[in-house]
Amino acid sequence: MAISVYQQVKKALQDIIAPELKEIKVEIKRLDDKITVETKRLDDKISAVEGKMLSEIKRLDNDIKTLEGKMMSEIKRLDDSIKAVEGKMLSEMKRLDDSIKALEGKTMSEIKRLEDKIDTLNNKIEVAMEIRERLKAVEAKVGII
Repeated sequence: MAISVYQQVKKALQDIIAPELKEIKVEIKRLDDKITVETKRLDDKISAVEGKMLSEIKRLDNDIKTLEGKMMSEIKRLDDSIKAVEGKMLSEMKRLDDSIKALEGKTMSEIKRLEDKIDTLNNKIEVAMEIRERLKAVEAKVGII
């Protein structure tokens, strides 16, 4: 019986290519399994790193909250200190202002006293000058007589 060319090509393909295709399928399956295993290993690694990162983020967040609390406390303490110093400064400024006003009052009073004394001395000088002029006039009359 004669085999047709189609049958011969078909048989050749089945004999040569079919086993190769089976080997390729087996190799693809092996590579697919290997990829699956490697993907699982990488997923596990990523999950572990992700867990560590989340834990570290939470720790850092807590540290930030603690620092914020300390900063707010320190800011309040500094604000209170500034207010206290400000109060002392205002009190001291008022005291100095009162002292300056009192000193101004005393100075003005002393100036007034000195002006009055100068006026009195001027009056006495005027009287002395007048007496001197009169004395000269009397001496002139006595010297003439």
